[in-house]
Amino acid sequence: ALERGDPALAAERARAAAAGAEAQRARAAGRPEFSVQFAYQRTAGAFPDRYMWGASMSLPWLHRADHAAVTRQAAETQAGAQSTLEQLQLDQRYRLTAALLSVRNDEQMLRLDEGGVLPQARAAAAAALVAYTTGQAGLESYLQAWNSELTLDRQYWQTVADHETALAAVTELTGVAHD
Repeated sequence: ALERGDPALAAERARAAAAGAEAQRARAAGRPEFSVQFAYQRTAGAFPDRYMWGASMSLPWLHRADHAAVTRQAAETQAGAQSTLEQLQLDQRYRLTAALLSVRNDEQMLRLDEGGVLPQARAAAAAALVAYTTGQAGLESYLQAWNSELTLDRQYWQTVADHETALAAVTELTGVAHD
């Protein structure tokens, strides 16, 4: 799924395929070519029919240095395109791995926050408020507990946002929607 829907990857694959075809054409241009032609022309009854024969031969080894340079350039272009394609694939795999790790870590943090840290901070703030209203504690202790609750709540929602961002990255890279 990682490599199916990405337009950048598809474009790079097409570029690598075109470079491969060009390299193949460059290698094929170094082979000698022979051709034979025959033509027949039927003329009017008073004139004799015409027959023509022809042969041609191309010997590319007479221009070996030029052909070697073209072949080398095509091979280098193909190798560069293949390298770029592999780098793009590795980059996407790295991004997917990083996003999946982020999703897993964020889910663990959210379970911890929801299961104990946030309820405990809320209970501590509520207890500090009760202690303040009954005169057993000062306003400063309540404000500290309330600030701690708000800080943990802000961290919780930041983790939720990071989790959703990582899920969106996984969906973008794989094309598969996640919950």
